[in-house]
Amino acid sequence: MKLFPRLALAASLSAAAPLAAQAQQTQVFTADERHYQEGLELFDRGKYGAAQQAFQRYLDLTQRRTGELAPGRTTDAEYYYAVSGLYLFHPDSESRILAFATNNPAHPKAAQAYFELGKFYFDKKDYVKAIDYLQKVGPDNLSDDQRAEAEFKLGYSYFAQKEFDKAKLQFDRNKAGASEYRYASSYYAGYLAYRAGDYAGARKDLAVAEQNDAYKPVVPAVMSQIYYKEGDYDGLITYGTQALQQTPPPQSADEIQLLVGDAYYQKEDFKQAAEYFDKYAAGRKSIDPKVQYKIGYANFKQGDFKGPLAV
Repeated sequence: MKLFPRLALAASLSAAAPLAAQAQQTQVFTADERHYQEGLELFDRGKYGAAQQAFQRYLDLTQRRTGELAPGRTTDAEYYYAVSGLYLFHPDSESRILAFATNNPAHPKAAQAYFELGKFYFDKKDYVKAIDYLQKVGPDNLSDDQRAEAEFKLGYSYFAQKEFDKAKLQFDRNKAGASEYRYASSYYAGYLAYRAGDYAGARKDLAVAEQNDAYKPVVPAVMSQIYYKEGDYDGLITYGTQALQQTPPPQSADEIQLLVGDAYYQKEDFKQAAEYFDKYAAGRKSIDPKVQYKIGYANFKQGDFKGPLAV
């Protein structure tokens, strides 16, 4: 009869042993998780050196516990460790990221690995390398914002390398979305359409870009050229005079003044032509002879005989 309590106690102790081991194992996983989550938070805040240390601690703990790096989250940790090194300009970071993408081709972050390398070289204005890596990005494994950024930066890299047809394909795709890059893509798509003589398409794209504060000052110079090349002098006068009233004034305001002046000149409104020509000429040390002739003629028609009608 007295054996029962002893057996019960032994049974209880036997049951408690696995539970204690399980609790200890849970603590190990919790420590791993803490370092991983800490690494993610530091990475998101741009604290790449501290993030690397946290991910390294996570990888060390995982390897110590299992004897090898277990699949799963450790792969993500390796990715973040490598990308952190890229932003710290570590010399081995590019090879680490490429090794990650090569060793884990089916992993969703393989696409992001090329995306990060493409962004890195884009920011360094190394557009050849940016193109190389951004071309390899699998867009299905990126977020909508990342996909839009990759499209635009690939397009601009082509643009910088004067591969305009390839650039326009990227800009046209990108401008159709709803990302923050649609205005930039609309501007460059519009400029390329203007360059190709598609003035209607250029005006449509530039009108979208002009809605953004970053592009509002730079669009009027190109848009005014389009109206002028189309021979739409009334449209140029309306658009150009409004653009010149912007605060701050648009870039290349003097060139817009010249075009508006010439539009009035073509309409034989020499009084208005002279006003805009004089604004253009103010403070200039040299003026193209053909422009100088028009300025002189417009002033001559106003009874101002001071300037020579030079050709």
